[in-house]
Amino acid sequence: MKRRAYTLIEFLITIIIITLIVWGCPFVVSKLKSQIPVIGCQKNLRALGSALQKYAADNNGLYPIPSKWCDLLVEKTDIDKDKFCCRSEGDCFRTTDTPIDETNIPVQVKCIGDYNDSGGQKKYVYQIEWSNYGLNPNAEPNSAPNVVLLFETSNGWNQFGGPDLVSVKNHFAYGKEGCNILFNNGNVRFIKPKDIPKLNWGKAP
Repeated sequence: MKRRAYTLIEFLITIIIITLIVWGCPFVVSKLKSQIPVIGCQKNLRALGSALQKYAADNNGLYPIPSKWCDLLVEKTDIDKDKFCCRSEGDCFRTTDTPIDETNIPVQVKCIGDYNDSGGQKKYVYQIEWSNYGLNPNAEPNSAPNVVLLFETSNGWNQFGGPDLVSVKNHFAYGKEGCNILFNNGNVRFIKPKDIPKLNWGKAP
């Protein structure tokens, strides 16, 4: 009888454990899925931070000119253009035959070819590229370690500025309201909206 009672307790404990696992798995899986885009974005920022350091080492200890920082990193370092793209937003490149007004949409537009349509009229093919990251123009290689260097933004190219330019929408669809911030010491943290203005944005030169 004692052995039967013990077996019954074991059985009940097993059922409880299995129930907890079954109920908990969807939550864990959902949590992990929400972390994947955030982690990928953090890897991109670290790669861009390394490229900025490399650029500074080759250019008298200075970061790129803020208004050209994306162009200069692509031109002067071996950074992969994919690193400018937060994966939660999809690819940062597309082609179109519709001209884009860059004064209204701050993206990079290149004419990569042309063709004749069915009516014999020449059409041009444009490649549009953008970045989901912005540069803090107040950050310098010798700035304090906790000064913001790069941060998430909406789509653009060569974007630079302060807290007003930060976007917390890139990860919103994944249940993550906030953004990744790269600091001058190379650390990356996911910051909630209320804490963004409290960060060290450095002093304007």
